[in-house]
Amino acid sequence: MTTSTIRELRRRQRRVRKVRKLKIKLAETKDNKEREHLLNKLQRITYYRTIPE
Repeated sequence: MTTSTIRELRRRQRRVRKVRKLKIKLAETKDNKEREHLLNKLQRITYYRTIPE
């Protein structure tokens, strides 16, 4: 494996861990403002955009 592929794998693993952590936090949070903040963070990390209602 080349150095760049190892770096890429580590980057992805970090992102996966971060997403998992944020999802747990989101499930525990009751405050709406905090939930919005966590959702925005999640969307930025996962490149996932929700359709506006």
